[in-house]
Amino acid sequence: MTTSACRRWVAALALATVGLASQAASAQVGDALVVVAKRTVTTNGYADIAARCPAGYVALSGGISSGSAWTVTTLAPTFGNLALFQLADGVQAGAPDGWYASIDMLEGPSTIALAVSCAQLSGPVVTVVESGQAGYFSDVSATAECPANYRALGGGIDVERADTLTSEKYRISASHPQSDGSDQTWPPSVGWRAGVYGAPLIFVVPPPPGPVFKVGSICAQGTDARVATSFDATSSNYVVFRESASCPAGTGALAGGSRLPGQWLVGLEPLFGDDTALALYQRNPGNYPIGPAWTTAAIRDVDATNTGTGFNGYAVCAATNDAGAGAATVPVVEFYHAGLHHFFISIDPVEIAALVSGAVIKGWATTGFTWRAHVGQPAGSQPVCRFYIPPGLGDSHFFSASAPECAAILDASTNPAHPSHAWYAGYVHESPSAFHVAVPAQGTCAGGTAPVYRLWNGQANAAAWGSNHRYTTSPAIVSQMVGEGYVNEGVVMCSPN
Repeated sequence: MTTSACRRWVAALALATVGLASQAASAQVGDALVVVAKRTVTTNGYADIAARCPAGYVALSGGISSGSAWTVTTLAPTFGNLALFQLADGVQAGAPDGWYASIDMLEGPSTIALAVSCAQLSGPVVTVVESGQAGYFSDVSATAECPANYRALGGGIDVERADTLTSEKYRISASHPQSDGSDQTWPPSVGWRAGVYGAPLIFVVPPPPGPVFKVGSICAQGTDARVATSFDATSSNYVVFRESASCPAGTGALAGGSRLPGQWLVGLEPLFGDDTALALYQRNPGNYPIGPAWTTAAIRDVDATNTGTGFNGYAVCAATNDAGAGAATVPVVEFYHAGLHHFFISIDPVEIAALVSGAVIKGWATTGFTWRAHVGQPAGSQPVCRFYIPPGLGDSHFFSASAPECAAILDASTNPAHPSHAWYAGYVHESPSAFHVAVPAQGTCAGGTAPVYRLWNGQANAAAWGSNHRYTTSPAIVSQMVGEGYVNEGVVMCSPN
């Protein structure tokens, strides 16, 4: 782990080394999605970013992207409050729930984005950990191999103390699935291989020992995970090259990786299932469907002694559940702030935990009411956009499953020529897909779904407390809120039962 903030994480859960026996169960891949998080880095130097999967999902791979120049020093899974580097070598009985990245920003300020590939798995899942130690002017790698009858669905690398080094720099030179060595077009994925390249900033004799790094392989029993590989024979110096590894038809790219002898890793990101034209750092935070490939971006370093002849891109490919991507549901948790007289909803486990704890975001309490939504986007559902309403207009949030309504608010908030721009100018488009639901037809929801009503707190309440909406599936709450002066705006979404 490469920042002091993450070093202070408390080891709140224990992963025990286990012995593995042959089991009949198999880990089938159910719903799969990609979670995107973003942050702005204002100065050069080391920075980090982390994100977590929704509850019930296993984190398989992490991608990183920016519009500026940087190098990647860590791209690793996290296990609750534990970092990969805190785990002992060997087979560990546990699966990661998030991802962490550390980068060395060379040309700030810039926006960085982290993508975490998440999937629901049924059956045994373990994490295999293997250590290595970096050296000067060399690519040192280690491989975490899955046990027999297990397949590697993803993996990552965590590098010790990269942000504290003053006489040398270390960067990821490899992090990719390991095939079984067969000559199949898409060979089985049986482990994860990763390594570090070191270069001195100040020549020291003898050179100091390089940092220790940990490689983690997320292994599932019985899953037919396959490796897709591509190659770019780059020979130019200090030019960004990109290479995509694509999965065969009928499968999705659950994880991505790269091998970059003598190169700088400057980007590793999924090609999303909705719109491959947008780069990862250009996307809003939120949840997206998985796509067919992963892309590696690299720069060749003319000063490296181990320049190789190019670099490889990788993807881990597997079929997902026949129920279709996004079919799984999660609770939409409702909160209330007594001081603001405002309601709020979220499916994000990190956001929910922060609101419940009250340590940073104060004053919110759960109401005890929930309804359900899709994280991914199954057939027949629509994304729900999320806008933040600034202080003075509400200091609140607005949600809509209506594509025209989302587009109209986005246009009014960003287009100075829009007649309502003065009112909407401060709105922040936080996500185009906070979650997914079906939409009503003429106010009626289809069978298997429950109507979600939207209630506005009304002119008088809005003037006193700021504009706010409540979203509920309860007719009794609708009647109660109307009696308190709220306006029933009708059925705006359909919650899956």
